Amino acid sequence: SDLLARHLRRIRRLVSARRAEVMAVFARSSIEVVGDDAGAHVVLRLPSAEAEASVVAGAARRGIRLDGLARHHVGTPLIHGITLGYTACTPHELTVALPQVAALVQA
Repeated sequence: SDLLARHLRRIRRLVSARRAEVMAVFARSSIEVVGDDAGAHVVLRLPSAEAEASVVAGAARRGIRLDGLARHHVGTPLIHGITLGYTACTPHELTVALPQVAALVQA
């Protein structure tokens, strides 16, 4: 049980640091991020289905896999954006990918 508690503390620190980096990159780019402090992903809202598809496709061309919100809707989506998971990424992967995602969102 001590091992589990130690592991959970370590994971919380790692996730917290990664979340802070995600939030900082998008704050510098004035991009709204939706999501709570306890999660393993955030949502970046986009103005339209076309913008969502464009960001997802542009990221894929750069080797970055993003999940659009559209596929999670039954019927016509009312909210557009992308889900960005950050817990399975290494710090280096985030450092490389986040500015590219920010540029795609702002394009």
